[in-house]
Amino acid sequence: TIADRSEFGDWVLEQEETSNRTKAYDAIQQYDGILKKAGRKAHFLGIVDTDGAIVARDLDIKNMYKEKLPFARNVPVALKGKISTDIWNWKNRMMRSAAAPIFVNEGVAGAVVIAYDITSAEARMDKDQFGTEVALYLAKTIRASSLTHSAEGTNEDATSVTALNSAVLGTEDAPGSRALAEGKPSEIFNIKVRGEDYLAITGPLPTAAKRDDMGFVVLASVTKAMAPISASQARSGPTCGAIQTTSKGLRYTAPPRS
Repeated sequence: TIADRSEFGDWVLEQEETSNRTKAYDAIQQYDGILKKAGRKAHFLGIVDTDGAIVARDLDIKNMYKEKLPFARNVPVALKGKISTDIWNWKNRMMRSAAAPIFVNEGVAGAVVIAYDITSAEARMDKDQFGTEVALYLAKTIRASSLTHSAEGTNEDATSVTALNSAVLGTEDAPGSRALAEGKPSEIFNIKVRGEDYLAITGPLPTAAKRDDMGFVVLASVTKAMAPISASQARSGPTCGAIQTTSKGLRYTAPPRS
């Protein structure tokens, strides 16, 4: 893990406060440069002490000094010696985060904390994994989705996102609102987006700590599944994929191909 890098523990050995903070900041800047060169620069990268207070972070050495991250439920877990992930709601931003303990002389001396904004690019990666359209929402508003103007496009379709948001979260009785209130995924429901019929499921976003403000939607296109097919596809059986809930979460079974 990044916390295993020697420079992330060196700051602890500095007794003088300014030297201590400078060492921590230098370690962050060094790793931040590595991430930037790899095209994976984080939106937050910092070191916290054993009280969870920031020693230094990536913006500048003074930024957020001694502040805590009360919304970061993975930080206390890391300070107990375990790597932990979480989805943050920070300053109205939805972020994926990981925290890893820094061990010095076999004891936990603090933690490295890293976080990335959740974006439509990540939603498209989830789409590639699940084989369905994906949307993620925070505080009753969709923050990222795989819905684009075309199949191969990368620009999020704002009109489709607005329609989906209204259908899933627009009222207290909407599927997403009910799923968050009940703390479990919805039943499969029908929805129409940009003239296309979908089967969908929505529910709370699975995280280490239970959240009641974050959720997901996955949508399987019925319109595409019912499109005209070739004779060989017809002989191969049903063409409509299936969304299922399993003990490990959601699973989409793609339609058979010829």
